Parts: sequence; C-alpha cells; structure tokens
Amino acid sequence: ITALKQELARLEREESGSIRELVSPASGVFTPLLDGCESISPAVLEQLSVRSLRTLMEGRPNVDKRCYGKLITDYKWYYAALLRAEDCAALQVGGRVKLDLSAWRAGLCTMTVIRISAESGGERAVLLSSDTALTETLELRTVSCPLVINSVTGIRLPAAALLSGSTSGSYVLVDTGISERRQSVNVLRRVDDWVLVQGVDEGDTIIVP
Repeated sequence: ITALKQELARLEREESGSIRELVSPASGVFTPLLDGCESISPAVLEQLSVRSLRTLMEGRPNVDKRCYGKLITDYKWYYAALLRAEDCAALQVGGRVKLDLSAWRAGLCTMTVIRISAESGGERAVLLSSDTALTETLELRTVSCPLVINSVTGIRLPAAALLSGSTSGSYVLVDTGISERRQSVNVLRRVDDWVLVQGVDEGDTIIVP
C-alpha cells in the first residue's frame, strides 16, 4: 500500500507540472484546429482577387507551433470562391444567395455577397459572409459547395400532361377517383420533356393524355 501511495503521489506531481493554465482576454468559441491562415483578417479578404485567392488556396501556410488553438469571438464567417465570370452576372454586392452545405449540415445557408473581384482569365473571386451555422463550418477549410443564386419551387410534371385552352390558358387534368377535373396551373419552367408548375398539390393524380 505504501508503495502504491508513493507511485500515486509521483504521478500527481508529474501531472501538475505538465498542466499550464491559459487565461483568455475574451469569451468565444475555442477550436484546436489550426491551418496557418489565422492571420487572414476580414480586411484582407475584402481586397481579394482571383490571383490572391488562387495563391491562398494553393499555398501551404505554416502553423505557429506556439499556438494551442484559436478563439473565435464573432459569429460572422466568410466563404471565398472562384466563379466563372458569366455566373457572376446575377450577383450584386449586398445581395443574398444560398450556399449548399448539405454535406455537413441540414438545409441551405443564406449568405451575403461582400465582394466581387475584377475578372481575370474568365473568373472572378467572390466573397460571401454569414452569421449562421458557425459551429458547422469551423472544421471546414477548403471545400466545393453549390451556390444557389435563384430558385423556384413547384411540381414537376411530364410535358405531355400540360394542356392549353383557348380561353383558360394552361391546365392539367386531375383524377378525382370519380371523374376528372380541369386544374389551371402556372408554368414556371419548361425543360425538354418536363415542366415545373404551380397550382397542383403533391398528392394529386395527374392524367397524362
């Protein structure tokens, strides 16, 4: 028993000597994940160009060995991306878009367009920011995500189901179980052999002539 007590005392002394208390000057969200890009400030990002973003993405910053982690004191986070110049035509600074982070969280994340750089080589650097979903994005560094600029919601039907009347406009035939009912619809989009419409419910049985 005496030997065990001595061994326990020795272990406690070693443990107490290896613990170092760090006091933070502010409250926030702590993460031990470091990638060497901690010195990049929002002011630096707001001057982002195609060239500087490519350099940042292709570089291998060194992680300061003196760091134990980082403390995040604000909820705003940024996402920088390279987009084709023609895809940026529908974007404007201050506008809202949706970033599809469904691989890491549920649903779309609403983002604000902060900057659209000058064109270079058919591309533009776009900077987005958001104050939601911070906990889900802390571990994300370099990822590819779909960007939803515009979206419409409707029911997709075979193009053959869409009928037109001389006075009633576009409509479909709904099977009520007893007879068929003519239902007027608003056509949102036509693509090859299908159409996207509003005016019918998901549970409706549509008759295709």
